[in-house]
Amino acid sequence: MPALILIALTLHLRNVFRWGWRHAFLRALTVTGVFGVAALEILSLFALVNRGVLLILWISPAIALAGLFWQRRRKDGLLDWPKIALPRDWIDRGILLLIGAILLITALSAWYAAPNTYDSLTYHMSRVAHWAQEGGVRPYASGIL
Repeated sequence: MPALILIALTLHLRNVFRWGWRHAFLRALTVTGVFGVAALEILSLFALVNRGVLLILWISPAIALAGLFWQRRRKDGLLDWPKIALPRDWIDRGILLLIGAILLITALSAWYAAPNTYDSLTYHMSRVAHWAQEGGVRPYASGIL
């Protein structure tokens, strides 16, 4: 959901303020990050960090942005969508293909390889389990300095 919000907010900022795509993306990235951190901290105060509340929290801006897109489309008729053009040179296409292969291999290894180092198993994963059980990101007491 955060990635969907990021893309939708980038499109919205680009169409409303007529910023460049990079500028709109960086602004949307900042807003999405601040929203995520602030929401997590506020929900953590009330021990409400769980799947249902987070889903509602992230769907709300998606619905609001969809409404803004619908309103803008009815008013202006068109939205400015990014124009993606593939490189024409075969060297640039090869480099793009290699980057895609590296990203795919990294994503597959991250998906299938569970964390198995001593530090992650004794401290970090137990912290995540404690936060999930507690419903917040309060400090976690541990015997590891």
